[in-house]
Amino acid sequence: MRNQRPWFEMKKRTFSEERRATYCSEHQVVLDALLARDSEGASNAMLTLLRTVEAIFWGGNRPDGGPRVDIA
Repeated sequence: MRNQRPWFEMKKRTFSEERRATYCSEHQVVLDALLARDSEGASNAMLTLLRTVEAIFWGGNRPDGGPRVDIA
């Protein structure tokens, strides 16, 4: 998917330096938790990252009608 035109079009519509900084910061939190062997922290950080991406790409409403990212 990432090498296909729809992916590039979506990235063009949603990219900004502010969002890139957010992604980098959120990835760093995931990495820090993994390095600290904090599985709960890593899980929570990854969920935060996924929800950020979901909100930016789809405004929380997936085009395939699938559920929001939710891990119980």
